[in-house]
Amino acid sequence: QAAATFTVPQGSDVSLRVTGGSGEETLSFADKDGNARAIDPVGPQAAKPVATAAPKVRQFTGKLTGDGTLTLKSGEDDLGRWAFAV
Repeated sequence: QAAATFTVPQGSDVSLRVTGGSGEETLSFADKDGNARAIDPVGPQAAKPVATAAPKVRQFTGKLTGDGTLTLKSGEDDLGRWAFAV
C-alpha cells in the first residue's frame, strides 16, 4: 500500500513517539535514491528499556533535509511508513 506523501519545508523536524511497544523499535529515513540513515531514539529511555510494569516509551527526533520515506520497524516487521516531499 502506498504511503501518503506529506509536503514539508526543508529542515523540518520530525518527531515520533512509540508507547507500549517492545522497546526494540527502530526508525530510519531513506532518501529518494534509497540511501538510508537511522534516526536514534532520544531521552532517558533511549537505551534498551529495563523490564518494568511501566509502559515502554521510545521517542525519535530528526531533521528532514530532502525527499524520502520514514520507516518504523520492530525487528523485521514494518510498523509504519510515511513519505515526505521536502
